[in-house]
Amino acid sequence: MVGGEGSGATATFRPPPLAVAAAGAGGAGRGRGKMAAGGAADAQARFGHSVKGLLTEKVTSCGTDVIALTKQVLKGSRSAELLGQAARNMVMQEDAILHSEDSLRKMAIITTHLQYQ
Repeated sequence: MVGGEGSGATATFRPPPLAVAAAGAGGAGRGRGKMAAGGAADAQARFGHSVKGLLTEKVTSCGTDVIALTKQVLKGSRSAELLGQAARNMVMQEDAILHSEDSLRKMAIITTHLQYQ
């Protein structure tokens, strides 16, 4: 290995070019150098597909999380809306109940007057 190369992530890309250089340095193994280069390209392509797959999984996971969060926010918003509607309905019912109570009181008074006659 060449001294002082980068981090572990870049070291993943470094071995295929070194294998090509080592095969080409012998002189007799020139055909193997081309095969090593092809193998390096295959390894690099597989690594790229692996990274793309992981990235796709992460993006899908994040998208799912965003959808779940949006549903929860909408659910909370809908709950607040339903509570407001229930409060308005209760106020309307309260007015109707008070009106009915007043009507019953008046009917009781009328009934009492009719009994005196």
